[in-house]
Amino acid sequence: MGWSHPHPARSRIGGVNTSSLNPGLLPIWRELARRLSRGDEPRRLTLRSLTVDQQAAVADLLGLDRLPGSRLSLRVDRLAAVLGVEGLDELAAMAEAATGPIVDSMAQREQMVAQRSSLWSDLEADLATVRWAQPTAIGRAVSMQQAAGVASGGIAARRELHRRLVAVLQALPADSTSRAVLSADLFGDPHALDSDTPLARLATQTIAIFAGLEVPTDSEARRAVWESVGVVIDQVSSNVLVLGLRVPASHGLSGQLNSGADAHEPVILTLSQLRRWPLPPCELTEPVLIVENPSIVESAAVRPTRGIARIVCSYGVPTLAVSTLLRQIGGQGAPLLQHSDFDPAGLVITNWLRSNVDTTPWKMSAADYLGAVESVRRVGRSIAGPIPASPWDPDLQAALDKHRVVISEEQLLDDLLAPRA
Repeated sequence: MGWSHPHPARSRIGGVNTSSLNPGLLPIWRELARRLSRGDEPRRLTLRSLTVDQQAAVADLLGLDRLPGSRLSLRVDRLAAVLGVEGLDELAAMAEAATGPIVDSMAQREQMVAQRSSLWSDLEADLATVRWAQPTAIGRAVSMQQAAGVASGGIAARRELHRRLVAVLQALPADSTSRAVLSADLFGDPHALDSDTPLARLATQTIAIFAGLEVPTDSEARRAVWESVGVVIDQVSSNVLVLGLRVPASHGLSGQLNSGADAHEPVILTLSQLRRWPLPPCELTEPVLIVENPSIVESAAVRPTRGIARIVCSYGVPTLAVSTLLRQIGGQGAPLLQHSDFDPAGLVITNWLRSNVDTTPWKMSAADYLGAVESVRRVGRSIAGPIPASPWDPDLQAALDKHRVVISEEQLLDDLLAPRA
């Protein structure tokens, strides 16, 4: 069967061929718009899944004597000829009249790539203004954010998040400041750094990287990260475990500490207590042992006649309560002998306490480690990644790097709690 209008009228309204506005021709204009948005200069359009009405509209346009079928390959020059136009520019105008503005998706993608690239380069430049940040740590922090990605529509929001992040980092380290107070000072909102906010999560990760700590995975570790730069999440949750510490009877904590020492029972003190009732320096008669793991304190509590009588636990990375107490009892008081696990985290802890609290590494030499590797019946897990420096004994870093096995304090319990010679 033939068609009644093999050659459509080519009237124009506003410079546009009105035949292009036939709804049945939308598949042509959509395909042309799609190709042009990619930056193509198509010579042929492939139309698929045409309905009967759309096939009829195409047949009328092209002057066909039968339906073309649901799939059609259409030369662009033929399309231009039947519409009486010249080239892609006029066809593009018709496509826009039928489908709306044609967006240059290639240019849009290039712009998006450029925006993402500048997002990360700008962040790197801004982090470089943080006085306590090392270049390698800046690179790690930026790489971690890049790996997490950012939604295509979220670049502006991420830039604002980065601006706030840099403001937080530039305000650190702080001097025993509440996180809520820091947040209020910086942003006028004490809750802007609450733990469940994107800013707090990003800041916690970045602070950990800058401080040479593991990126935290639990609330205790996150609290420790903030406390490592002098920011207190809350003064009650930050605490320290002690054994054998005594104070004068007139001291506000004498009831807890002295009765605990008499019973050889560990005592937990909060940061709030230590600030309200600072401890005096310990007597010079005996040293104070600082260990990393609470299990050492627990074991010492059942050996009341052996080893160093006064022990403080750092809970891994020292909390603000730990560093506050050690500064109080140290000073001109008894020497602070510190021990930790023989692993990268233990070296970081030892170096931090040595540098910030003036502790003395004890039984933390290369010889101690090598002796433990030889004598411990079952060595610990393997060490992966770089070994931190050990300035108090450079040979220790080399020894850990050579053997790459962890020796925990629990494996050295008898040695740590043995009577001092």
